[in-house]
This record gives sequence, structure tokens and C-alpha cells, in this order.
Amino acid sequence: MQKCMISCAMALALLLGGSALASVAEDMNPIDSVTGELWMMSTQEEKLAYVLGIESAIYIEHMINKQALENKKNAQVPPHTLSPFEKGWGKAFEHVTRKEIVARVDAWIKAHPDQHKRPVLAIIWHELIVPKLPK
Repeated sequence: MQKCMISCAMALALLLGGSALASVAEDMNPIDSVTGELWMMSTQEEKLAYVLGIESAIYIEHMINKQALENKKNAQVPPHTLSPFEKGWGKAFEHVTRKEIVARVDAWIKAHPDQHKRPVLAIIWHELIVPKLPK
């Protein structure tokens, strides 16, 4: 999952440039720096770009995984490069638009004002993805 999170942070930095979300301190962990508090101060476009950054990193991992399979012509076992986060994102947000994902994050943060200091990726993972995974 750490590989995906680092990829997400890099994609996010490329997408956001000079926005409020990109204004976090450079020396901070990029995962922990985007909290619910910063999320709620961000514009809709910034939130959508954040989600697009995550989806872009996941797509890159899927393409790498697909290429690895194609390179192993007779492979019977799929490569194990997709993280639980990447697989969970696919399950939790299948047929869900970026706007709907942003709305779900917004709704969760608004419903839990005591949780505004939590990183948004932790909220997405623990509160939106994990509950949708098979038990």
C-alpha cells in the first residue's frame, strides 16, 4: 500500500501545482499533510484533482500489472503488484464518479467534526473502502 500512496502523492503534486492542497509544507509526509480540515477548505476542483491523482496512480499500477502478465506468456498465477488499497478502491468505487467520491468524503468529514485532523487517505481507506470489502 505504501507504493500506491507514494504514487498518489506524486500524481497529486503534478495535478495541483499552486492550489491550496499543494500549499502543504514540503517537508511533511504527503499522505498525512492532506487532512480533513485542509480538504474542507479546498475547492471542488482541487478535491476532484486529488481524486484524479489517486485514480491516476492506481491506473498506472494496473497498467504495470497488466504488462507484467503479458510478459509472462504462460503465467497461471497473476502478479502480486496491486496493493489492498488499489484493489479496495476498485471494489468500493466501481461505477462511482469522482464527484460522488468527493461528495462521500465531504459527507463523512462533515458528519465527524472531531475527525478533521485525520489524513484524507486514511478516511478514504478506513471509512469508505474497508466497509465495502468482503468480510
